[in-house]
Amino acid sequence: MKLSVVQKQALDPRFSCWVEASAGTGKTKVLIDRILSLLLSGSKASDILCLTFTKAAGAEMANRLRYRLNQWVNLDDRTLKVELEDFLGDSFSEEFLDKARQLLGSVLDSSYGVRIQTIHGFCQSLLRMFPLEARLLPHFKIMDDTEKQQVIEESYSELWKELEDSEIALIVHHLSEPQFHQFLNFFLSHKDVLSKTPLKELVNNLTVFLDLKMEKSNLLKEFFQRSSGIDESVLSFEKATVSDLKLCQSLIDFDQASLEEKETRFYDYKSLFLTTTGSIRKRFFSKPFGGKFPGISAVLEEEADRVFRFHQSSLKQKICERSTLLMRVATKFIKIYEAVKSQKAWIDYDDLILRTRNLLRDSSMKPWILEKLDHKLNHILVDEAQDTSQIQWDLILTLIEEFYTDNAQNTSRTFFVVGDLKQSIYSFQGACPQAFEKAKESFQKLPLSRTIDLETSYRSTPAILQFVDQTFKSMIFHQSKNSPSVHQVSRHEAPGIVEMWPLISQEKQTNLQQWKMVETQSSEESVRRLLAKKIAFQLEAWFKNGESLHSQNRLLEPRDIMILVRRRDAFMEELVKALKARAIPVTGLDRMVLTDQLVVKDLLCLCDVLLLPEDDLSFATLLKSPLFGIGEDEIFQLCQQRQNQSLWAYLQMNTSYEKITTQVLKLQEIAASTSPYSFFNFILGAWGGKQRLLERLGTEIEDVLEEFLSVCQEYELSYGVNLQLFVCWIRQQNIEVKRSLEQTEENKVRVITVHGAKGLQAPVVFLPDTTQLPASKSSLHWNENPAFLLWADRESRQVPELDILFEKDRELQEYYRLLYVALTRAEDRLYICGWESQKGVDPQSWYSLLESTLQQMGNSMDIEGIGQGRRYGTLPEIRKETEKPTPSEALCVMPEWLKKPWTSEKYFPFSSSNVETKPAVNFLSSSLLSVQREKGILIHKILQWVVRAEETYRASLVKKYVSALSLSAKEKTQIQMAIETVLLHPDFPIFFNKKTQVEVPIQGYVECRPIRVILDVLTVDNQGKKVHILDYKTGAFLESYRLKPPLEYVQQMSTYKKLVQDIYPEYEVVSFLLWTEIGWIQNI
Repeated sequence: MKLSVVQKQALDPRFSCWVEASAGTGKTKVLIDRILSLLLSGSKASDILCLTFTKAAGAEMANRLRYRLNQWVNLDDRTLKVELEDFLGDSFSEEFLDKARQLLGSVLDSSYGVRIQTIHGFCQSLLRMFPLEARLLPHFKIMDDTEKQQVIEESYSELWKELEDSEIALIVHHLSEPQFHQFLNFFLSHKDVLSKTPLKELVNNLTVFLDLKMEKSNLLKEFFQRSSGIDESVLSFEKATVSDLKLCQSLIDFDQASLEEKETRFYDYKSLFLTTTGSIRKRFFSKPFGGKFPGISAVLEEEADRVFRFHQSSLKQKICERSTLLMRVATKFIKIYEAVKSQKAWIDYDDLILRTRNLLRDSSMKPWILEKLDHKLNHILVDEAQDTSQIQWDLILTLIEEFYTDNAQNTSRTFFVVGDLKQSIYSFQGACPQAFEKAKESFQKLPLSRTIDLETSYRSTPAILQFVDQTFKSMIFHQSKNSPSVHQVSRHEAPGIVEMWPLISQEKQTNLQQWKMVETQSSEESVRRLLAKKIAFQLEAWFKNGESLHSQNRLLEPRDIMILVRRRDAFMEELVKALKARAIPVTGLDRMVLTDQLVVKDLLCLCDVLLLPEDDLSFATLLKSPLFGIGEDEIFQLCQQRQNQSLWAYLQMNTSYEKITTQVLKLQEIAASTSPYSFFNFILGAWGGKQRLLERLGTEIEDVLEEFLSVCQEYELSYGVNLQLFVCWIRQQNIEVKRSLEQTEENKVRVITVHGAKGLQAPVVFLPDTTQLPASKSSLHWNENPAFLLWADRESRQVPELDILFEKDRELQEYYRLLYVALTRAEDRLYICGWESQKGVDPQSWYSLLESTLQQMGNSMDIEGIGQGRRYGTLPEIRKETEKPTPSEALCVMPEWLKKPWTSEKYFPFSSSNVETKPAVNFLSSSLLSVQREKGILIHKILQWVVRAEETYRASLVKKYVSALSLSAKEKTQIQMAIETVLLHPDFPIFFNKKTQVEVPIQGYVECRPIRVILDVLTVDNQGKKVHILDYKTGAFLESYRLKPPLEYVQQMSTYKKLVQDIYPEYEVVSFLLWTEIGWIQNI
């Protein structure tokens, strides 16, 4: 596909560019093309820095860049010329053909290559280079989430020792412990300013903002000394209503009360004049009463205004007092937190940004740093700029300041930014639309800079893009000064639909028969569960009926479907459960707290009993769990019969439960003599625990068990093998397991949050979570300039000055930006559905907004199995094959054998799994096996690349290939050592030489059975009349394999030898295994 005019403008290496890239417009391609353009223009790979938002995005970009460079090496002159002419335009010349082919080598030869990193990764590398200049110890460690939580807990415990009574009272009276922990995390997100700004200055900034001109005591004295002036004579008016008399009596009583009584009664007195929302009442008395005493109206209006002003001043005083105390708590906590970190030589991820920014802003250090970096940093590219926080922008802009100073040594430096304000959805991580706009304004002042809009979507069909444009046509939802852009269509003729299902509500539960669900519905099932089942039923019908995916000319598969939700909550779990109940492959939750999962609670409960069997509650819980499966009634009887004994002691005396007590005693012995991983491996495997858990809890626990076993193994490597310490540790850590769905190739339906789906796409997208508005955010607000912390409860929000700080429109704008991201994930089809609560659907919700759009664009229709909905767009009708007419008479007589259908011999792809052996049971988690397998595959591929190179170059090639991998330093070292072991093996020349054949397909018969295999390595020695075959083994290697390799592998190689022997009957066939984990070649 040829480049568009705007894409070519973005590639011009002479200009700095700010690219506004709407969803699906190919921003990653533009970034890669920009890097290629810089390389072709003569820039060194080490001069380029590309900052990405996530590691996964960086890895994908690096892989795509290497692919393009490798492709240029292999293209013929004609094809490469066409591509470069499109790429370079008028500046193309023949010499660029050789230059493009040499780029791959120059990038690999560079010490750094093109640096594609997250901003945190870049900061880490810089701080490792200059730790002392950044006031860090050279061996500093970056905390992971678990270690950070540990530091917070230590600081939390120490904080209580430092707090004063007034501060403790504030926390205890107004906050729960979870709320206070949320406040602590809020403090940490603003620790830079809180630690540097004096408390007095913070308080003064708050006081000025609230416009507090009078002390609280003087305020009270001034208000209560004045009276309303109502006379008791008004109480004798005969036509006065009860409300009139009550109002007047309350005013008279308040005027006559003492100052102390007035302060106590003020709340009731205030309610006479103000509503519950704090506004002045519109009417105080009846019409006849007002006509009789016209002067009272002016008096009451004046008093109402006085009460309102006093109430506002009182709220401001309360806000100031609480906020001041809280800022004192915050500064103390930050000080303790920093001290604990410093003692351990740890830093957190925020420190990476702050320390680097401060390092580059330090006038005494900046010349030294820039002298070291000047020849290494000439071009900076920023991806996902809309998700960049203010502090990150400060760092980036500090980096490019030197690009445009008189002292800059290189005048051809550029700054390239790609972002889309419509997709700014990470405010909880510090993303700030205002910072984006401010940075853009600064960029536009730079010399040789241009702003470009990418609006042509290569992802979605016209129907979806038109629907998106119409939805946001009149809505400024991205806090930009510009109006929303209109998407341009690339897939002009592609069919697509937007379909809206009717809402599920409580009233419609009786109409479930029209959905033809097999399960009996109970009145207790929530509408959310019904919606989950409805979606699962629709997917099941598609797969059973062979639904077509027209854009790819094939049947619809599970991998083609993405279900997006706003939050990880019970509905997300219901979706996964409903899909698994219908046997629909699903990825499971992309994020979960491990210890919150019921299956993990059962396993930890087992540990509690084994460590302390006298714990009756834990023992009863264990007996009821799937691991033992005793009913609740039976447990209740046991507890009654045991009298004063512990449940464990009673069971030991009761012969009816001898089997259980024997099992517990045996498990105690195993727990005391094995590591946590080995223990749980035994429980889930040989003991049969996994099967019992699956039968009760369902297949959805398999993912949880895998992650749990992984954590067990990681714990052993870091902390040891004590089971009791492991149980305490895992309960304290609150471990959150995250699973990346960006690179998954599994054929499964993806259920994921909209935030998690950023950067992903799918042919079919469901939006079921559309009727809920975002919950109100914290009562805390941090003001940047001037700096202060403000804490306002619900009543305090009645102060008008706070409307700017707690602007709800900002939350709604991000809520709608999240909708934009969700809608634009869809390629071909978009399905909108939701549920209706008893309160109804909010008119500002996604569903209401989208329904309004479809009422203008779509057609009302009866959706089969769903109900009355709306649809915009069309899908091609399924064409049925017409029957061909049979000839009236045969032209010739066909033999009978020709009428029978021909059946070909079926060749069986052979692998070790085909061998009829009973392999040992391995309960190692599939994720761990996958890691080992991936390492083996990498070793396999790198060996294929380097074996044909000259011997003197092999070591350097291995080092370059390994360094380019997106792995940890430890994993790279393991891979490099394994490869070097193979290269140094005495049998290496036999297998890897110029005559070596790799990935050799052969087929033949073994025991009258047709078999097709692919040999990893095959060499033929014509002089020695020998054929050597070698097979890579990427699995785990056990020391016992040195003397006795696994039987299935022996049988596999025997089969290979028979097939090869048939081809080379005069040659001796010798077989070997290459264990990639340790780089060992074994003769079989």
